[in-house]
Amino acid sequence: MSVKSLTLPRVQTAPSGDLRVAVYFDGASLSDMEAAIQDGVAEGFTTNPTLAAKAGVRNYREFARQALARVGGMPISFEVLADDLE
Repeated sequence: MSVKSLTLPRVQTAPSGDLRVAVYFDGASLSDMEAAIQDGVAEGFTTNPTLAAKAGVRNYREFARQALARVGGMPISFEVLADDLE
């Protein structure tokens, strides 16, 4: 995926001007996340185990650590799941 080819529509604001939309990048490619930051097209990130598996991630916990280190404090959401309560 080339982040540079992404064209975002202009955000329409309410008459009061208080509507704010944040664009979050959804994926599991660390290089694409870094490109989104450099290009200024994402205000945060989301990911999940399915996207990570499709991206070839074998260790989701390690991927999460690497992603946190690379996004430089930007918001990031990790979907997690478990088969038991512990």
